[in-house]
Amino acid sequence: MGDFWFKSEFESTLVAVNFMTGSDPDVSYRFNSQATPRKGGSGSNVSQYADPKVDELLLKGQTTINHDERKAVYLELQELLREDLHILPLYQMARIEGYKKGLMGYKNNVNVLSNSWNAGTWYWAS
Repeated sequence: MGDFWFKSEFESTLVAVNFMTGSDPDVSYRFNSQATPRKGGSGSNVSQYADPKVDELLLKGQTTINHDERKAVYLELQELLREDLHILPLYQMARIEGYKKGLMGYKNNVNVLSNSWNAGTWYWAS
């Protein structure tokens, strides 16, 4: 499915896509028009979504330091993406993980794709 997906060789598709981006809300890799693999871009904009205003807001969000101003930028971005509705999220996958009793140093983090983000600090209790 790799070429089919990354070359956007579909009219519509139903896939499970994880939209988690980590602790920073920047989603340029998914929605910036320059992130379209089919057009030579480096990213995951396989739907070939392109909107100059969205590109402008993504850049503004990346370059704004003030937390409240960044929040306002990303709220406006969300409004545009919702209005265009070029993707329709039907569900969000639930990641369920567990760990063995006695494992010390494990810390859950909802902002990462895998909870092994701090595995270097784990150890077994004696």
